[in-house]
Amino acid sequence: MTFKDYSERIGNLIRKDDLKAAIRELNQLLKDSPQLNEAIIQSARYNEVMKQIRTGSISFEEAKLTKNQIRLGILNLLAEIEEQANSNETLHSEMEKALSPEGSISIRNSENVVAGSDIQAGGDVIIGSSKNQNKAG
Repeated sequence: MTFKDYSERIGNLIRKDDLKAAIRELNQLLKDSPQLNEAIIQSARYNEVMKQIRTGSISFEEAKLTKNQIRLGILNLLAEIEEQANSNETLHSEMEKALSPEGSISIRNSENVVAGSDIQAGGDVIIGSSKNQNKAG
Protein backbone atom coordinates (compact mmCIF):
# COMPACT_ATOMS: atom_id res chain seq x y z
CA MET A 1 0.00 0.00 0.00
CA THR A 2 1.34 3.43 -0.88
CA PHE A 3 1.15 6.53 1.30
CA LYS A 4 -1.38 7.98 -1.15
CA ASP A 5 -3.59 4.90 -0.69
CA TYR A 6 -3.27 5.14 3.09
CA SER A 7 -4.02 8.86 3.01
CA GLU A 8 -7.09 8.24 0.83
CA ARG A 9 -8.27 5.56 3.27
CA ILE A 10 -8.06 8.06 6.14
CA GLY A 11 -9.80 10.68 4.00
CA ASN A 12 -12.62 8.23 3.25
CA LEU A 13 -13.04 7.52 6.96
CA ILE A 14 -13.31 11.25 7.60
CA ARG A 15 -15.88 11.54 4.79
CA LYS A 16 -17.92 8.78 6.44
CA ASP A 17 -17.68 10.73 9.74
CA ASP A 18 -15.74 7.89 11.34
CA LEU A 19 -13.22 10.10 13.12
CA LYS A 20 -12.35 7.42 15.65
CA ALA A 21 -11.19 5.02 12.92
CA ALA A 22 -9.43 7.83 11.02
CA ILE A 23 -7.46 8.75 14.14
CA ARG A 24 -6.62 5.08 14.77
CA GLU A 25 -5.29 4.77 11.19
CA LEU A 26 -3.36 8.02 11.55
CA ASN A 27 -1.76 6.79 14.77
CA GLN A 28 -0.78 3.56 13.00
CA LEU A 29 0.69 5.49 10.09
CA LEU A 30 2.73 7.75 12.37
CA LYS A 31 3.71 5.19 15.02
CA ASP A 32 7.46 5.65 14.39
CA SER A 33 7.30 9.31 13.38
CA PRO A 34 7.96 12.55 15.24
CA GLN A 35 4.52 13.67 14.05
CA LEU A 36 2.86 11.02 16.22
CA ASN A 37 2.47 13.69 18.92
CA GLU A 38 0.20 15.69 16.62
CA ALA A 39 -1.96 12.63 16.03
CA ILE A 40 -2.11 11.99 19.78
CA ILE A 41 -3.28 15.57 20.36
CA GLN A 42 -6.06 15.15 17.78
CA SER A 43 -7.03 11.89 19.44
CA ALA A 44 -7.21 13.58 22.85
CA ARG A 45 -9.33 16.41 21.43
CA TYR A 46 -11.70 13.89 19.88
CA ASN A 47 -12.01 11.87 23.09
CA GLU A 48 -12.66 15.04 25.11
CA VAL A 49 -15.36 16.36 22.79
CA MET A 50 -17.07 12.96 22.76
CA LYS A 51 -17.04 12.95 26.57
CA GLN A 52 -18.52 16.47 26.60
CA ILE A 53 -21.25 15.35 24.18
CA ARG A 54 -22.12 12.37 26.40
CA THR A 55 -22.27 14.52 29.53
CA GLY A 56 -24.18 17.31 27.80
CA SER A 57 -21.59 19.91 28.74
CA ILE A 58 -21.08 21.18 25.18
CA SER A 59 -23.54 22.62 22.70
CA PHE A 60 -24.17 20.96 19.36
CA GLU A 61 -22.56 23.89 17.56
CA GLU A 62 -19.41 23.79 19.71
CA ALA A 63 -19.09 20.02 19.28
CA LYS A 64 -19.51 20.32 15.53
CA LEU A 65 -16.90 23.09 15.38
CA THR A 66 -14.38 21.06 17.38
CA LYS A 67 -14.94 17.93 15.29
CA ASN A 68 -14.46 19.98 12.11
CA GLN A 69 -11.22 21.39 13.54
CA ILE A 70 -10.05 17.83 14.23
CA ARG A 71 -10.94 16.76 10.68
CA LEU A 72 -9.05 19.71 9.23
CA GLY A 73 -6.08 19.05 11.52
CA ILE A 74 -5.86 15.45 10.33
CA LEU A 75 -6.13 16.40 6.67
CA ASN A 76 -3.53 19.16 7.05
CA LEU A 77 -1.16 16.76 8.81
CA LEU A 78 -1.54 14.21 6.00
CA ALA A 79 -0.90 16.92 3.39
CA GLU A 80 2.21 18.06 5.28
CA ILE A 81 3.56 14.50 5.48
CA GLU A 82 2.89 13.93 1.79
CA GLU A 83 4.65 17.19 0.90
CA GLN A 84 7.67 16.21 3.01
CA ALA A 85 7.80 12.75 1.45
CA ASN A 86 7.55 14.15 -2.06
CA SER A 87 10.46 16.54 -1.46
CA ASN A 88 12.66 13.92 0.26
CA GLU A 89 13.27 10.73 -1.72
CA THR A 90 14.76 8.88 1.28
CA LEU A 91 11.71 9.67 3.43
CA HIS A 92 9.41 8.72 0.57
CA SER A 93 11.04 5.30 0.11
CA GLU A 94 11.06 4.66 3.87
CA MET A 95 7.34 5.44 4.09
CA GLU A 96 6.51 3.23 1.13
CA LYS A 97 8.55 0.40 2.65
CA ALA A 98 6.87 0.81 6.04
CA LEU A 99 3.41 0.75 4.45
CA SER A 100 4.12 -2.27 2.27
CA PRO A 101 2.97 -5.70 3.51
CA GLU A 102 6.60 -6.81 3.67
CA GLY A 103 7.50 -3.82 5.84
CA SER A 104 4.90 -4.51 8.50
CA ILE A 105 5.94 -8.06 9.45
CA SER A 106 9.32 -9.17 10.72
CA ILE A 107 9.80 -12.87 11.46
CA ARG A 108 13.24 -14.35 12.00
CA ASN A 109 14.45 -17.92 12.58
CA SER A 110 10.95 -19.38 12.57
CA GLU A 111 9.34 -22.39 11.01
CA ASN A 112 5.77 -23.02 9.97
CA VAL A 113 4.88 -19.34 9.98
CA VAL A 114 1.74 -18.01 8.34
CA ALA A 115 1.36 -14.24 8.16
CA GLY A 116 -1.38 -12.12 6.62
CA SER A 117 -3.72 -15.07 6.27
CA ASP A 118 -7.42 -15.52 6.93
CA ILE A 119 -6.93 -19.11 8.13
CA GLN A 120 -9.32 -20.06 10.91
CA ALA A 121 -9.34 -23.27 12.91
CA GLY A 122 -11.44 -24.90 15.56
CA GLY A 123 -10.92 -27.74 18.00
CA ASP A 124 -7.48 -29.02 18.94
CA VAL A 125 -4.93 -27.46 16.61
CA ILE A 126 -1.19 -28.07 16.84
CA ILE A 127 1.11 -25.84 14.86
CA GLY A 128 4.81 -26.52 14.79
CA SER A 129 7.23 -29.34 14.21
CA SER A 130 7.97 -32.23 16.51
CA LYS A 131 11.33 -30.75 17.47
CA ASN A 132 9.54 -27.76 19.04
CA GLN A 133 7.38 -29.83 21.40
CA ASN A 134 8.28 -29.85 25.08
CA LYS A 135 8.01 -33.07 27.04
CA ALA A 136 7.64 -33.18 30.80
CA GLY A 137 9.69 -35.78 32.47
